[in-house]
Amino acid sequence: MAQKFYQKASVQTAIVSSIGVIIAAVITIAHYRSQLYKDNARLQNENTELLRENEKQRAEIQRLETKLTPFRTIAIEKYTLPEEQALKKLAEKIVELEDADRKKSEKISQLESELDHTKSLAEPCKLNLYSKNIKKEDDNYRVTLLFRPTKNERLGQLVFVADLPIDSGERILDFWPTDNTSPFLSSNKSKKIAENGKSARLVYSLLSTGYPSVDLVVSGPTKVRIKGNNGIKTFEIDVR
Repeated sequence: MAQKFYQKASVQTAIVSSIGVIIAAVITIAHYRSQLYKDNARLQNENTELLRENEKQRAEIQRLETKLTPFRTIAIEKYTLPEEQALKKLAEKIVELEDADRKKSEKISQLESELDHTKSLAEPCKLNLYSKNIKKEDDNYRVTLLFRPTKNERLGQLVFVADLPIDSGERILDFWPTDNTSPFLSSNKSKKIAENGKSARLVYSLLSTGYPSVDLVVSGPTKVRIKGNNGIKTFEIDVR
């Protein structure tokens, strides 16, 4: 029996090859179709975003136009020129006024600064605590306080007062200007320590300008409150 033509190996190979080509073509077409769908969806989304952005820009332009309307009216009434020229003249005037206001503000700041400087010159010299040093000497403690004046001028009479808490078990043993500081003037009444040792007062004067320094000696660890004249702000020291 004669072999049919489609049963021949060469024919079957050609058929299989053709089917393969067809399948590949179908797959390719399906892929491109899917990609086209995706691209189309992306373009639609982008178009929607552009439409939204256009709407926002139109709304912003409308808002700016609304804000500009009063200025447009003022410019046209004031300068009686075409709208664009009138707005330009008004803008130049606004810049001029802003510059004048800035210069006025700078002048006010300068005057305030000069006034503050004049006030500081007129204020009396004040003392601020500059440093403190606590040193243990046997069973006692020596507290050295150095004060800095706000101006380089004679301070006059200096008054320092030291107080211990009522419930403190310690005593003030000495209160005197530091030995190695500027020369000072004192008297036998310069130092006064209470009988219970809970408070002490020191009065003396520097013979020249300088940083006043005092030594306070207490019998043991305790809190001490310091105050004085020349604008000294009351402060507390924890001696230990």
